[in-house]
Amino acid sequence: MTSNTDRCIPIVGRTASGETVWYTGRAGQGWISPDPKEAFLGFSLEGARSRAKQFNQMEFVHGIWFTACLGDMAEEVYTAQAAPDEDVPF
Repeated sequence: MTSNTDRCIPIVGRTASGETVWYTGRAGQGWISPDPKEAFLGFSLEGARSRAKQFNQMEFVHGIWFTACLGDMAEEVYTAQAAPDEDVPF
């Protein structure tokens, strides 16, 4: 089993309406996505916690509460990103 210190950690958010969104690492309108395949995997656990805390300081602007993502939801990201694109011919 891989420990959380061995993997990059995604950041997950929850909107006021209950929608799950992922931080993508992009700027502008594409900075979040409901698709786990688009989640940014570039943070250590502490880095993800720190970035989520920064985002949460601006919750009053974007209305999303963020956290570093571990456990089953993180596995959803790893699995989605490991799967080949369905629309790419081989």
